[in-house]
Amino acid sequence: MPNTLKLERNKREVLEVEIEGEIYKIPLGTELKRKELAGMKKEENVMKFFEKYLGKELMDDLTVGELKQIINAWSEATQKASGVSLGES
Repeated sequence: MPNTLKLERNKREVLEVEIEGEIYKIPLGTELKRKELAGMKKEENVMKFFEKYLGKELMDDLTVGELKQIINAWSEATQKASGVSLGES
């Protein structure tokens, strides 16, 4: 009897971030393509990724401390979901 794996591709794990009453949904690292996750080793790519989901205007308005909180929460949620953390390959 063959082994079978059924992938659930429609289920998306996200980190929900509430900022001033608005909810932003950022896909966890478990939802990214391998190449996209590997690119997250560069700070520039990390900023582009979060800008994609938070928007440029909001990103420009966040303090470094606020952005760090979001990135840390995303990294922790990703690690919990898969055992992979930012900077690992």
